[in-house]
Amino acid sequence: MTFKWILENSPGYAGYLVAGMERDLANPKESCPFDNRWVNKMAFKKYVEFFEEGRELVTRKKRVKVCQGFIT
Repeated sequence: MTFKWILENSPGYAGYLVAGMERDLANPKESCPFDNRWVNKMAFKKYVEFFEEGRELVTRKKRVKVCQGFIT
């Protein structure tokens, strides 16, 4: 699948993935930068955030996660 396909066909999942990547970046000891998977994740993150709608999706997913954190 391509980045475009994921963003068009599953935008909620795309937002979820990028929001999760940002949490991973906040904990650098838990993530392994500089491997191929990390490079692909960052390319996907940049692609999603290139579009205003993508940035809104990520913001929405972050808010949902914060709200769930208060509930649990």
